[in-house]
Amino acid sequence: MSLVIDELMLECKRKGIKITQKDLAEAAGIGQTAIHKIVRGDTQAPKPQILVAIADRFTEALSRKITVDDLIAKDDSPRATLATPRNPLKISNWTHLDEAEPVTDEDFVAVPVLGDIPCGDLDQVGQGDIVGYQHVYKDKVGRGRFFLRARGDSMAPLILDGDLLLIEPGPQWNNRTVVAVYMDGHVTCKRLYLYDHSAALVSANPNYSPIVVTEEMIILGRVIKIERNLVEGWQP
Repeated sequence: MSLVIDELMLECKRKGIKITQKDLAEAAGIGQTAIHKIVRGDTQAPKPQILVAIADRFTEALSRKITVDDLIAKDDSPRATLATPRNPLKISNWTHLDEAEPVTDEDFVAVPVLGDIPCGDLDQVGQGDIVGYQHVYKDKVGRGRFFLRARGDSMAPLILDGDLLLIEPGPQWNNRTVVAVYMDGHVTCKRLYLYDHSAALVSANPNYSPIVVTEEMIILGRVIKIERNLVEGWQP
């Protein structure tokens, strides 16, 4: 089940109404960790009485009737479940490396890394100087794409500090796309929420408040790939 609680919280913020996850947790009689999981969608089927309590809290805050149906995303669809295998799972080492097609340097292209992008509060943007290159399989890279290195934790756990983000410039972004944006001399990486007459930049980390867009904003591009080293210090 996909919920739109975060959108209702943004609506409250735009109207100057202070409502936090702590408020929702107290209204529903559950802990903040539990309400955080519900807002993020980690809880597949919250108890009906919890959803009713959350809806009633928004009804009180917004002075209009909010029902449980209003909390559920309109494009919500059942999620696929993993089938139980008929036979016990067998795990073994792959021993057919000699049959693998070799990959050469000609199969890769060097994509420029144009510096850091804050995943936190708005910060000063660099001048776009190339600070390095990341080699990517050429079939996965289009013209004009570039990397930015994430700094900060506002997009955790989706994006971690040090991740390389492949940015695709152009108008391909839409509502809820993760984008790199430039606004008033600052740059940041956030999820973009679009409304009829406004927009907001929302962090994945609930410790950061949404940024309501009140001035001109330039979208540098959408994030289409995350490069992350699981072994510290490893270099390709």
